Amino acid sequence: MKRNHPSGRARLANIPCLLVWLFSAALSCQTGLAQAKPELAVNQSAAEPASPEDQAAAVEARDPERPKVISVAPPNGSQGVATNGELRLRFDQPMDPMSFKLNWKSGGFLDCGDATYDTNRFEFTIPIRLAPGALQRIVVNEPLMGVTMLSQSRQQFPIEGFHSADGRQAALFVWNFRTQPAPPATQSSPPRVISIAPPSGSTATLLTFVEIQFDQPMMPPAEAFPWLSQTNVMRTAELIANVRYNASNHTFRLPLLLPPRNPIGFQVGRHHFELPRQLTPNGWISFTLNGFLSAAGVPAAPIPLEYRVEEVEMAAGEREQIRRAGADKRLLDLLAAMQQRRSQLLSIAERVQVLESQRDGALLKSLDSKLASFQMQLPDRFLGDVSQNMLSCRIFRIGSDGRDWWFHSESGNNRDLSVCPVNLMQVRELSFCDPFGLASNSCAKAAADLGLIYVGTTNLAGRVYHLVEAWHAEAVGGDDTWGSLRQWWIDVRTLRPMQLLSFSGDSLFRTRFFYDAINQPLDPGLFAVPQIESVTPSPPETLDANYTERLVIIRDGADGHMSQRWGKRGPKGMSSGGLN
Repeated sequence: MKRNHPSGRARLANIPCLLVWLFSAALSCQTGLAQAKPELAVNQSAAEPASPEDQAAAVEARDPERPKVISVAPPNGSQGVATNGELRLRFDQPMDPMSFKLNWKSGGFLDCGDATYDTNRFEFTIPIRLAPGALQRIVVNEPLMGVTMLSQSRQQFPIEGFHSADGRQAALFVWNFRTQPAPPATQSSPPRVISIAPPSGSTATLLTFVEIQFDQPMMPPAEAFPWLSQTNVMRTAELIANVRYNASNHTFRLPLLLPPRNPIGFQVGRHHFELPRQLTPNGWISFTLNGFLSAAGVPAAPIPLEYRVEEVEMAAGEREQIRRAGADKRLLDLLAAMQQRRSQLLSIAERVQVLESQRDGALLKSLDSKLASFQMQLPDRFLGDVSQNMLSCRIFRIGSDGRDWWFHSESGNNRDLSVCPVNLMQVRELSFCDPFGLASNSCAKAAADLGLIYVGTTNLAGRVYHLVEAWHAEAVGGDDTWGSLRQWWIDVRTLRPMQLLSFSGDSLFRTRFFYDAINQPLDPGLFAVPQIESVTPSPPETLDANYTERLVIIRDGADGHMSQRWGKRGPKGMSSGGLN
């Protein structure tokens, strides 16, 4: 299966700090927690009507069943808040420590750290670097369908966002404060571009690394993140949010995803025609890069770029670097050690946290954390629980007790349980703690197929990790390009993944792995077929000429693809339900 393909060696010094959890102990922060109240937005007068978010918050504040925010820091309505600090939210009851949701309606942030939870105070703390000089308007537990469909959204998505330890969804809360402005820029000349590679007007590939050199020191991406503006909404470029800056020569390296040359189509009556690609003028893509600031805070002029897109994954030089990286002795030695350690894995109990952030221009605008859990006891007991990731299900679990595979889901008033004897489950796709598929592939094949690059080792919180990364890009749907960067942090002691950072367009995912038990006997009751009152288990699905095999999928996401499905497949394709 095709995976990520990296572009070349990255220096450890250039690894972006985005979503890296270590912040200085000297971070500026507000002291004390203000009592949370449904307050007016900063600078909003009492005569102005309440926003839809404020109205929804007032409705849910009256719901006695919902956990509620009782205090926040910075205080609601405060001014001049330090940009490097913490967000703190305290609730009125015990909460799930790894599930939360914050959406910025104005303002935003550049970087954030690990959220921690105080079990005695029911309080979340999130280290964060906020945008300066901005009204920060944050909606806590915004409904997925929007506040105008509050009731419907809560019914359909009952466990998204903050919720109590016993699974009750927290009330919506609106939080407003203003950050202090950035220091004024010094009186100095604006930064000037002295080179761009590949130059504007030349040929580029689906994944293109554009290097832009300035004539003076610049603010790194962690302080001023560049962003794209489009000139053609029908053909858009994307910036993968892993921009690197080399301070020694004032050069940025920006990974861009460019759309393929799609043919022009038109309709005459009931007939559809397409011009040959040779006659298609839209092989060119134009866009503008913005947001570069000098170290003194002086903005650079916007940088317009135009490229003719060649429909290959990446440039020949980048592909050659990937090929050489796959033969790196350090990488192959690491993979061999991981493979040996993985072969000794007999049982595992793990929790997997997925933290998603969405970028809008230069700023990140959301924090959405969900938790899944996975257990394995060889030879034949397995369990996956991705209820939070499914959103619309209170429960979504698949397991095997060694005799039967079973699938348990609950959504709304529907409760379903399916059971299939193990000898009738023809296809089992199972992956636990195996980021590079080493349980079934050789080290050399894994390195080549995934395009792995060994970056080096790095120290975090007193622990040492191997850093491995991979890039990937491909044309999809004839007129779009999908691509990503994945970075694995492998513990040098255990040789297991500690976290995976995934960058894809404006989406950023950080997946963390918490190992509760390794090679210890697990309770057989974990894997038992659930006994659900008034629910009769459904028998195995019927097979026919179209669907010839039953299948089950449980993947813990260590390879960047968390998945859990139950169904069947055959000549007609796959018919299944579940995650990814």
